Amino acid sequence: MIKGVSFDAAGTLLVNRYHPGKFARDCANSCGIAVTDPEEAAYVRIFKDRLAAFWTANQTRSEAALRDYWLDLTRDWLAEIGEDTNCAKAICAEGERQLLESDSWFEPYDDVEPAINLLVSLDLPVFVLSNWDLSLHRILRAKIPNHSFALTIASLEEGYEKPDPRIFHVLCARANLAPDEIIHIGDSWGDDVEGALCAGIHAGFVDRTINQVASREMAGDRMLIRGATLPAIIEAALCS
Repeated sequence: MIKGVSFDAAGTLLVNRYHPGKFARDCANSCGIAVTDPEEAAYVRIFKDRLAAFWTANQTRSEAALRDYWLDLTRDWLAEIGEDTNCAKAICAEGERQLLESDSWFEPYDDVEPAINLLVSLDLPVFVLSNWDLSLHRILRAKIPNHSFALTIASLEEGYEKPDPRIFHVLCARANLAPDEIIHIGDSWGDDVEGALCAGIHAGFVDRTINQVASREMAGDRMLIRGATLPAIIEAALCS
């Protein structure tokens, strides 16, 4: 019996247009700094070189530590491309504004509100389990403001990502539910479907490019639901 429903975020709950280089370029442009293609590439290179530090900052679960990480990265990027490093704070502030107050990078899909309303009407807890950083909590509050989630789990806070079964085990432990009492729904076959099934959790695969009735099958002793919308997957999973 399903007692809780988990969703992936990017590509499942939220349209994802984010790319770190384009994001940094747009924020800099908004602050009066014209960024060239090679300068955008330099930002991406610096970010990739500091991924370990990024993970470390996220695992502190400190918003201040993460802000310091982005501020240091932005200062060093500006120095490398010959711009005023004092502009770093303004660029980071613009980044926060764009992430939370605009739909340029993330916005909810049309079927998200009906899906969550359906689960609320059934008194089923709603979880989010996503390969994301600490900002996931703020972005969900900004983009889906009419609902609070029973659990929000961002992979970078935990130190491992889907499809690693350990992050699904974290979900079960914090939800106080057995794996066979949860269905996890996502748009990635590898991360969401195979990851959930390997952890003993039921799986839903959303593919909004198709136009067909949701199908229900068994993967061993776990359900696998395929559908074009979140409500259709939920209804198929909950039908007796």
